[in-house]
Amino acid sequence: MNKKKILGVILLSILFVLAGCSKKELSNIEMIEGSYNTDLGLLTISKDKKATGFEGSGKLYFSEDVKKFDNEKLQKFFGGAHDKEIKDNEAIFSIVTNESGTNFITSVYKMEWDNSDKTKKVDSITITNTLKETKANTKSIYKKYSGVRVQNK
Repeated sequence: MNKKKILGVILLSILFVLAGCSKKELSNIEMIEGSYNTDLGLLTISKDKKATGFEGSGKLYFSEDVKKFDNEKLQKFFGGAHDKEIKDNEAIFSIVTNESGTNFITSVYKMEWDNSDKTKKVDSITITNTLKETKANTKSIYKKYSGVRVQNK
């Protein structure tokens, strides 16, 4: 009788261990979806791949999206850079702001995060402002900013 109980406890323990190991991996958008308090202000990432903040909004593009870009779109996001690919734990987006009247400024950002544990949401991100385009010219800028997830209460 004791052997049956011990065997039952062992089998039940193995079942719980296996159930705990089978966590679902999250997609990139599921990992980074949410709001982040960054050095530039609040940035909100929604499930529909939209980045809102920094006085504007734009669409997020992941590595699989960038591979489908035509030359014109690659030039817009990467300028004259030779490396026109992004890693699996990176996304790019642009924010268009209206300075005054008809003067529009487009800022391109690259966002990166730690994706070592793909079963949970990301707590912090790093954003690099790579390009700033005005009506007059396009400037390469490489300023890094950090951001932490804003917890929902």
